[in-house]
Amino acid sequence: MFAHRFSRRAALASALFVALGSTAIAAPGHGPYGHGPKGPGAHGGGIEHVIARMKGQLNLNTQQQAAFDNAVAAARTAREAGRAERDRVHAAMKAELATPAPDFAKVAALADEAQAKGQALRRQVRDQWLALYATFTPKQKLVVRDAWAKRVERAEQHRERMRERTIGHNVRMGAGRFGDDSLVGMASKVGDGVVVEPGGCIAAGAHVEPGTVVKAGWIWAGRPARAFRELKPAEREWFAKGVDVYVGYARDYLRNEGQTRIS
Repeated sequence: MFAHRFSRRAALASALFVALGSTAIAAPGHGPYGHGPKGPGAHGGGIEHVIARMKGQLNLNTQQQAAFDNAVAAARTAREAGRAERDRVHAAMKAELATPAPDFAKVAALADEAQAKGQALRRQVRDQWLALYATFTPKQKLVVRDAWAKRVERAEQHRERMRERTIGHNVRMGAGRFGDDSLVGMASKVGDGVVVEPGGCIAAGAHVEPGTVVKAGWIWAGRPARAFRELKPAEREWFAKGVDVYVGYARDYLRNEGQTRIS
């Protein structure tokens, strides 16, 4: 029964990947590594996040506060709209998988449409925050600059730590150790103290209990996660491509947001 449940989840995840290709449905509130902070103004993870985080030090005047509140409301609306679009694509994929001959092109078209809507919403929200920033005094802008510089530095440090490791979208992680060439699948939950040895893999949607050791070269799956089987050579090669995919996502994000280029 465990294998059957896992196969159904894996089939849906694989079908979504095939249908969507390299298209990422925009997830408001996520940073370039897929684990961005949430809360007021976190949408897009750029200038809006920094302003929201540093609000207490900015001493906004009445007009700036009103603009801030409007931007927060717009970000919240965008998050809700993005969530609805993702649910719509997911529901369409499930419906197609229930048919004898799924129309993946149809789902891909829906995903492209959702992505376009998400990008338009992100630009609108970003522009509101940029308009607010334009009203800042030199002292306020200095606060934002210093906070953003620290954020970029932390991102670079994180990238170095996670080099040759792949962490999927919407992963909830505790403090742990992840070896070279390890992979943590999308929407999985990883408890504190988990060790993923080099080449180990956590399947999409798996819940890994605290203190678990995922052995090198093995895939763990299920809720709670258990050793499923050893990875095949072809799977290792396919997983290795995931690093390039996520670096590409980060590069596209930074290009859109005008931040530091990832080399």
